[in-house]
Amino acid sequence: MAIVQVDYLASIENGQNQLSEDTSDQNTEPINSIQNVEEFRSMEISEERQENKRRRTLMNDKQIQTIEKALLNHPVMKKSDGTLQRWAAELSRHGSKITADQLKNWLSNRKGKLARAAAKFKVGQHVILTDDKGQEVGKGTIHLVKGVWSGKNLVESSSYVVDVKELKKSAAQSVSCDIRMLWNSSQLVLIQQQLP
Repeated sequence: MAIVQVDYLASIENGQNQLSEDTSDQNTEPINSIQNVEEFRSMEISEERQENKRRRTLMNDKQIQTIEKALLNHPVMKKSDGTLQRWAAELSRHGSKITADQLKNWLSNRKGKLARAAAKFKVGQHVILTDDKGQEVGKGTIHLVKGVWSGKNLVESSSYVVDVKELKKSAAQSVSCDIRMLWNSSQLVLIQQQLP
C-alpha cells in the first residue's frame, strides 16, 4: 500500500472525501473507505511492533569458528551450566556479548539443523566426495549417518561414514579403492540415480 498522509485520514473520518493539497505526492493513493483506514492503522501498528521487537544477537564468523572448533573437543558442552558460562564469556571476547542462554539456544538450534541435514542422506546412497573448494576428489556410498564412529558423534560433527570406492589422482585419472572413512556432510553431493 502506498504512503498516505495522516491529514487525509483525518478528513475521511470527518466525512470528507477529498484529497488535501499535501497529498499530491506520487507515492500517495486515496483511501475510499473506513476499512482502508483500519488497514492503514493496523499496518502502522505492526510496523511499530516490528521496531520494538528484540533484535537477535548473531555471532560473527570468528565466534562461530571458535564454538565449532570447541564442539569437536567438547561435544557435550550444553550439559553443564558452568561450561556454558565459560564458553559464552570466551565467545563474547571475539565479538558481540553472548549469554549462556543464547549459547544454549544456539547449540539446540544447531543440533536440530544437523539432524535435518542428516535426514537428507540415507545409508546406501551413492555420493561424490568433494574437497573444501567443491572440487570432486572421489566417489563412494554412505555407510553411516547417525551414531558414533571412531569416537565422533556423526550428527554433532556434521559428518558421515562413507565407503570410498574411487579416488581421483588427477583431473583425468582415478584409482579404485575400498576405504571406509569419515567425511564432512557439507562436502558430499548426492548422485542422482538414473531411471531405466
